[in-house]
Amino acid sequence: MRGLLTLVVVMGVLIVAGVAVIGLTVAHRLTHIAVPAGAPSDTVLDEPAGTQVMGVMGMGDRLAITLRGGGPDRVVIVGVGTGQHLGTIRLTH
Repeated sequence: MRGLLTLVVVMGVLIVAGVAVIGLTVAHRLTHIAVPAGAPSDTVLDEPAGTQVMGVMGMGDRLAITLRGGGPDRVVIVGVGTGQHLGTIRLTH
């Protein structure tokens, strides 16, 4: 009976450890965006004066940059590896 209790405790510990490893792996992958080798260090957005960056979100190999001012609010999509302007989404009120 004592051997069974030991086995149950050990398996419980292994289950908890496995769930913790999975959780930490998912959290690490979500918070650490890999920048491709050769990513540009400088990218210039040709935006009018008075433009403010309201937020930046990584989407795989792209960045979505939310801008306000200097015209209608907009989201500019930029390629991380190339620095190329991929598109603009204009937001209307």
